[in-house]
Amino acid sequence: MTMQRGQAGGLHKLGLLIRKVPVVGSIVWWMYMIAAAPGKIFVLSEENERLKASNQEVKKEQADLKRKLEQANQALTVSIKEMDDEVKEFERSTGEQQKNYEAQLASLSDIITKECVELGKLKVRIPDLQPVFIHSIFRSGSTYLWNKFRSTGKFWAYHEPFHEVLLALEIRDQKKIFGTPLEEHTKFLGHPPTDKHYFWEYFTINSKVPAFQKEFTLDFFCINPDEGKEDLKDYLYFLIGYSPLRPVFKFTRSSMRSGWMKKHFDAVNIYLLRHPRFQFESYQSHLNKGNPYFHTMTLMTIGKNQDKNSLFAELSSRYNIPRNDSVNFKDEMAWYTNEVLPHLKTKELYVLFYGIWLCSLIENLRIHAIFFNIDAVDASPEEKQRMTAELKHYNIDLDLSDCSIARSANLSLHNHEFDEAEQEVHRTIRRLNLYDKGLVDQAEEYMKNKVFDARLGV
Repeated sequence: MTMQRGQAGGLHKLGLLIRKVPVVGSIVWWMYMIAAAPGKIFVLSEENERLKASNQEVKKEQADLKRKLEQANQALTVSIKEMDDEVKEFERSTGEQQKNYEAQLASLSDIITKECVELGKLKVRIPDLQPVFIHSIFRSGSTYLWNKFRSTGKFWAYHEPFHEVLLALEIRDQKKIFGTPLEEHTKFLGHPPTDKHYFWEYFTINSKVPAFQKEFTLDFFCINPDEGKEDLKDYLYFLIGYSPLRPVFKFTRSSMRSGWMKKHFDAVNIYLLRHPRFQFESYQSHLNKGNPYFHTMTLMTIGKNQDKNSLFAELSSRYNIPRNDSVNFKDEMAWYTNEVLPHLKTKELYVLFYGIWLCSLIENLRIHAIFFNIDAVDASPEEKQRMTAELKHYNIDLDLSDCSIARSANLSLHNHEFDEAEQEVHRTIRRLNLYDKGLVDQAEEYMKNKVFDARLGV
């Protein structure tokens, strides 16, 4: 607003009055300003009205969503009850009658799957019901964090939604899944005790988990955020819709598709990471016990995604890790275990592991995930407190007082060998221009300050 000369003179006289009589001057000053600038007051009032209208619109939208959610929940409850009744009839029937029930069950299963997918699409739009995605790599403490969510009783905690065991026709028999009873398996993996099976949340789903495909395990480890992958979307929406509580997903095969997941789902994204040398040593300790599973997963991840990531392509060529595809996941796993793993030295295995580790770190820095550095949370009471407070911002209240992670005293490689392997990966990533230079710099700075910390003995 342009001030006229008369207004300027009045303002000068008003200033003299204010200096002489401060209290009176303050009152007069504000009266003058209100009189001189009615347009500004009108603009503020108009903005307040817009904000009020916007808030009312949001409340109306949320109320409408919750009403639709309630209706969808009721429809799903009816379908599940009908399915349960049909299952009982199927179990009592024989011969031709059983075949008829099989067809009815298949039809009901399709209906329930579709209803859950639509329900999931509604839930992600309601802040209190939005899912929590925990992205991590094997042996990072992810089972500890997942179990903390589950033990609150406020979350429906899915264990490993991309795990190959979900391909089994029946997932209720724990021995069929792991070959050993739960307690024995938990002890073997060094996981915290759990009173329910890892896959308990899936057990109420009849037969196999709907829409789950073998490609979801490792073939889709690297996905560009712009890719559609509608089948994968529907699978995750199904699990979100199926959960009776706020869902939390514990992944160990999602760390390089987290950008895709962030783009397509309204969710809280947490990246759980562990010091790479100690994490790799956990892989090694299992190999020494006759369990090559974790190293095999590294080889399969690199081999199956070499066409989607230039670092993986170069490492595949350098260490002779071809792509192997089979109808059966176990056959693929056996091939990498028997045909590739025996030819690789420890340092070469660390280069491959570290390539995945570093790319996963960069991918999750890119999406601004919440970083849960388990070594730091274990070592520092201040970090425990900070992490607890940060999670509370997202309505996640966890007791992390017992958070701890093992650190091997004896490592499989000397420090200079670890250094050489890590530097090789860093140089290769920069040479290939795989990521923006600033992002790589940010990752290296994070590692210097948060990962390779003096408290951790490295």
